[in-house]
Amino acid sequence: MSSPSSILSRHWRFPTDIFTILLLIGGDIVQKALAQLSGPYIVPVAFSFGWTAYAFGALMAAVGDGKLMPETDCPSIVVNVQNGYARDNKSWVLGRLLRDLEGKHVVKQRGSPLWIRVYNACDPGPLKGIVLCSSRDHIRLTGFSVMIAQLTISIIPWVIHGNWTIFFVTTLGTLLVLVHGALPQWRREKWACRRRNKTVCLTRGNGSRLVAVIRGCDNGLNLEDLAMGRIFLVKGTRESLAALALLWIALLITVAGTTSDTWYLMGIGILGMIQNIAAAGSSRTPEEAGIPLEFVDEISSPKVMKTLQQCEERYPSVGACLLPIFFPGELRPEEALWWAQRGSKEPSEQEHTDTNSRIDPQPVSDGTQEEQKNFEELLMRSEKTIHAGNIDESAADSTRSGVQTEQDFTWLREKAGNK
Repeated sequence: MSSPSSILSRHWRFPTDIFTILLLIGGDIVQKALAQLSGPYIVPVAFSFGWTAYAFGALMAAVGDGKLMPETDCPSIVVNVQNGYARDNKSWVLGRLLRDLEGKHVVKQRGSPLWIRVYNACDPGPLKGIVLCSSRDHIRLTGFSVMIAQLTISIIPWVIHGNWTIFFVTTLGTLLVLVHGALPQWRREKWACRRRNKTVCLTRGNGSRLVAVIRGCDNGLNLEDLAMGRIFLVKGTRESLAALALLWIALLITVAGTTSDTWYLMGIGILGMIQNIAAAGSSRTPEEAGIPLEFVDEISSPKVMKTLQQCEERYPSVGACLLPIFFPGELRPEEALWWAQRGSKEPSEQEHTDTNSRIDPQPVSDGTQEEQKNFEELLMRSEKTIHAGNIDESAADSTRSGVQTEQDFTWLREKAGNK
């Protein structure tokens, strides 16, 4: 009968059983790593623990709703600037894009509760083949490096002990990984949208510190369409995933029968898992995510309302579509009057935008003599209403024209506070 010490010693020398178990955990990490790097035909996600579990999870998803991409891990909304319609974002790509923009530009920023960053969308090129891949993408380069390192490690026991099993398992696992990443379903599902010139706002909603305003280009992605998370199952996806699942079972049986040099296999799996974790959670640029953007402008102020007003003055309709998101309740009298004033301008006076044109910054008008006269009448009506002890909508409805300045609004606010 073997002693406990001899059993533990043998187990640590040949950890075959534990390695077999490790192949069944971490499938969600593998899925997110594939989602990050998928697009080109060659997806450098290293062979690691968790691939067997992922293979069966992907097969179940394909048989069910046909979805390979994970659910978005950054809840957000997409707002159409043209009509103000807001929809929940179901795209994993857009959610990660917002998360990475927040982490890069807002997390360490202080002094403003809201930052509005304006971008111009660039043409991402055709959504197939080896496009949507930056040559400076360090995550992809790291993936290729790890694959080469794994194959190099697997050769060592073959050279020293003549044991080619480790090299066979590593090579077969790497080939299966590359086949998984090359499935056309990834590209079809990741960018399931049409091409259209449309301006949208991407944000987490009320309380968030960043709004990304993305102005479309002629051949750019329709981000509002992408946010719907459409699923188009490519023919042959289910059959391919079923065949891959059977091959992973065969690989698992092979690993379970390996009794020597298993620490080499353990090291290969650990190295691959580190690469998978880095690929799944790392921050990426918009170009690396397949949505290239060009930075245009940044708007911020100590007050959220003031930030939206500045945005509306420079980019008509943008601030207005964000107003009900950040201020869903009743506005202050002076704030309601300001927005009513902006919305009542004649079409010839206000810059109009449609889905086929970008919103250009607009200069702030200093007002005319006639507008100044109308505003003086507005002040008289507001003062009478305040002294009467009741602020209602009569002041706002008395005139829909005129120019208000920050000093004028301060005066109205002070009067209202002393009533």
